[in-house]
Parts: sequence; C-alpha cells; structure tokens
Amino acid sequence: MRESRNGFVLNDFGLPTIGKIIGHDFMDFNNGGYKFSPLRKSSALINFIAHVLEKQRLHKITAQGYKDAFRDENGRIYFTMLRELNETIKSRGEKLVIVLFPLLYNFKNYIFKDIHLKIADFCSKENIFLLDLLSSFSQYKAKELWANPTDHHPNEIAHDIAADVLYKFLQQNKILDRMFDN
Repeated sequence: MRESRNGFVLNDFGLPTIGKIIGHDFMDFNNGGYKFSPLRKSSALINFIAHVLEKQRLHKITAQGYKDAFRDENGRIYFTMLRELNETIKSRGEKLVIVLFPLLYNFKNYIFKDIHLKIADFCSKENIFLLDLLSSFSQYKAKELWANPTDHHPNEIAHDIAADVLYKFLQQNKILDRMFDN
C-alpha cells in the first residue's frame, strides 16, 4: 500500500471572510511602507497608533476568518472535500497522511485549538493518518518560528522540527517501510 502525503494548514480550507481583511497594514506592511496614507508617512506617532490599531483589527478579523472556515456550511463543504479525497486515495489502494501545521500564533493561548480538535476527530473517524505539529511547535514562542516579523510563515527552525517529527511519525506508523517497498 502506498501513502499519499499532504501538508495541511488551517487556511487550506480558505477564508470565507477574506473580503473583510482590508486596510493599510494588510496592503503595505509587507511592501515596506504606508504609501497609501500620507498622514501616517508624515507622523511617526500617528503611524505608530494607526499601526497598533490596524494590527489588532486585522488579527481579530483574520482569526475569525479561520474559525468561520471550519463552521457550519463552510466546514461541511471542506470536510466533505477531504472525505472525497480520502475515498479517492483509498480506491487507488493508497492511504492519506495529513500533516497539520498550526498557525504561528501565541501558543500559550492558542485560539485555534478547537479547529485542531475538529480535524483530529474527523481524521480519526475517517481513518486518516494525522500528524498535528501543534504540540511540537508549542514548545517555542510563535515568533521564534516566523520567517521574519512581517512574514509568519515557518522558518528553518520550524521546518527542522516538522521534518524531525514527521520522520519519527512515519517510522512509528511503519509508513516509511511501505513507501520503499515498491
């Protein structure tokens, strides 16, 4: 039996409220400035205050978007898609393996634990291998795993952790043996 291997991040379900995520920081923060706001550009104090307020607003809206993706109709649609993917893979004599990368937010007060539990429950019921990296990553401060302060994608430390934990997971579940039996 072969395994199909897929990485999974919470935003893979999409963000149904993405249209609400707007603002100078969303557009400009990664582009090196606030060119759309001359007032912010001319006053460091106004820029600082606006940045803090905008960051809080964007965080709240973005976090809600992730939660909404796993609720109600959105959740049903996307879990159905995962179920169908799993059935397709099973029909080919293979096994689905999902690696769940947590969003790199405050791990001490991680606001997406309920989503991880929903995914774990789903994978258990559907007989899908699941490796949730939350416990491995939560031994660090989220910012220690960021690519940089304005890009919260995983850096080399996070990728090293993921690779090490994944290798052990594949060994434990004897998936590596099956992968190389071909």
